[in-house]
This record gives sequence, structure tokens and C-alpha cells, in this order.
Amino acid sequence: MKITIGLFKFNKEKTRNKLSNNVEQNSSLKYILILLILILFVTVIGKFAINNKMINNNILYIASNIRQAEEKDINKTDIMVMANNINSPFLDSKKADEKEIKEKDVESVDKAEKKNNEFDVSLVDVTEVISKKDKDNLSISETNSVQKINVYGMNISNYSSKRNIDILALFKKNITLTKKSDPVLIYSTHTSESYTNSNRYKFGYTSTYRTRDAKYNMLSVGNILSKALEEKNIKTIFDTTPHDYGSYEIAYTNSRKTVQNAITNNDRIGLAIDVHRDALGDLTNGPTVEINGQKVAKLMFVMGVGTDSYANEYWEDNLALAMQLQKLGEEMYPGLFRGMIIRNSKYNQDLIKHSFLIEVGTTGNTLEEAYFGARCLANILNKFYNN
Repeated sequence: MKITIGLFKFNKEKTRNKLSNNVEQNSSLKYILILLILILFVTVIGKFAINNKMINNNILYIASNIRQAEEKDINKTDIMVMANNINSPFLDSKKADEKEIKEKDVESVDKAEKKNNEFDVSLVDVTEVISKKDKDNLSISETNSVQKINVYGMNISNYSSKRNIDILALFKKNITLTKKSDPVLIYSTHTSESYTNSNRYKFGYTSTYRTRDAKYNMLSVGNILSKALEEKNIKTIFDTTPHDYGSYEIAYTNSRKTVQNAITNNDRIGLAIDVHRDALGDLTNGPTVEINGQKVAKLMFVMGVGTDSYANEYWEDNLALAMQLQKLGEEMYPGLFRGMIIRNSKYNQDLIKHSFLIEVGTTGNTLEEAYFGARCLANILNKFYNN
């Protein structure tokens, strides 16, 4: 009897221990399962955050258009598809249907005339030199990636492989452009680039800071520039062909054909200007300078000098022109220009002697500010041109 009771107690204790172990094992499994779920959750959220950040960063590069194409290998179509599936502060809340965009008619620049002239862009007109720059004060510093040049108070970032440019000689280079014989070709490779909405100009974006409505994109800025030059008896050839409506990647291929056609169809082109809009790290940032009480979008030259294997025979002439224009511009409008950029690319600047790419403001600027910037550029060219 004692043996039976003792055996019962032993089995009871053993059973209790076994149950306790099972409970502990189940609890451990439960905690492990919870831990695995937490790890999975954190991993997914982290991956989403990284992808979201990557997408937004890539959207920024898409918006800037000039430098990101050389520095980043981005499939822009994929980025925009992904971006439409996330909550991005860089995208317009109204996601445009791709089919609808493709079928949308391009607005004529002529229809924009009345809208563009609602305010007086001549308020920034300056015809004389305000601050003469006589001392070059040339200084050059260099790293593996960039050569920093300061001359006549101008900042130049040279990212190209050409590091032995005779800067002062370019300022002395004789450049003669006359109103009678040197018409200006105006076009926009990235036609759909646009700006921040304002009280005066409200419009919908077809993608990140872009619109196909010519009343609000680079064609409207080119229109202001063209009319301002014509006022000053400088003949213009204003080509309104859109180059990036089908694909951002082939915009330069398309605009190259436009420039070549212009060369073929005109007796002479004295100067070619590719009008763009830039973007900064903060897309809401729009640098301005105050001129005659008006906020004016800052301008920036982007010059393509080519390489030995990717030659641009006109690079010295183009660079000399840009430097001389910027020096004159800073004398007429102190603070108007951001630092010039020099790259190995060509940006169609190998097709016509005296060509440049000009960034008129950034995504954070308004159309009004950009229009004033274009008007200032026209005034600088008018001062530079001979009668």
C-alpha cells in the first residue's frame, strides 16, 4: 500500500513536472514566435522605409535632370511606377492616368501669351553695369572629383576631365555677336520641367514638378525669353517641340534632332540656348535675388566640354561665352547667378558654336520668378550683343 501511494506520488510529481515543462516549452515557443513576428515586422517596415527613401531620392534625381543622369544609374520609368504606389511628398496628390497623359493634347504656347503677360516682366530691366568687376582674384582648389574655381567673384565647379583650362584667357577671348546676323535658337530639352504653384499660376502636375501644359512649363519660360529678345531687335528662332513627353531618357536624342533641323532650315544661328529648370536637395528650395523690388529666380550655366573620345570642338568658345556673360550678368545684377557647372557631357553644345544650357530657377521657384530670370538673361544678352 505504501509502495502504491509512493508510486502514485512519484507519477503525480512526474506528471506535474512534465506539464510544467510543456507549459514552459509552449511559453518559450510563444515568445520565440512573437519575437520572429517582431523581427519580420521590423524588417518589412525597415525595407519599406529604405525603399521609400530610395524612391524619393531617385525622384529628386529625376526632377533635377542634368546631373543625376550622369551620376546615377536610375530606371526612371520603374521609379515613377513604384512612386505612384507610395505616399510621397514629392508627388502631386492627383495621380495622372498614364493613358490619359499620353492622349492629352499639348497646349500651344500662343495660347499662353495673355496669361504670361498678366504682370510686367520689365520691372527687372537694367541696362547699365552697376558693379564693375575689375580684379580677377583667381583661385583654384582641387579634389579627385571636382575642381573649384573662383574668378571675378564667380564660383565654377569643374567636374570634367579637363583640368588645365586657361580661365583668364577665356575672359579675354574675342566673341562678336551682332543683332543683324546672329539669331538666337531657343529650345528646351526637358520641356515638361516646371515650378511651384503660386497664387497667380495654379496648375496640375503630370509627374514630379513637371507638366505637359505649355502655359506652365519650360516653353512658357522660353516664350518670355524669346519675346524679350525680339523687343531688343535680336531675332529668335523659338522651337516649341516637346522632347521629353514620351520618355525622359531620350530627351537629348530628340532635342539633338531639333537643333540639327534648325541648322538645316536656317541660314545662320549665332547662339543656341537650351532652357532648363534645376532642382536642389530640398525640392521646395527656390533661390532668388531681389532686383528692383522683385524676387527673381537665380540662373546657372551648365556647360558640356566633352572628352577626347567624346569630342566637342566648340567647348572653349562656349565656355568663354558663358563666363563672359556671367561676369557681365553679375555686374548688371549682383547675385543673379549660382555657380557654373562644367561636365564631360556635350548637351548638344557641339552642334553650334556659341551654345549653352541655362537653368532658370529650381523646382522651388514660381513661374513669376522664372519669368523675371528669363527677362534678366535677355537684358544681359542685349548688352553683350553688338548692334
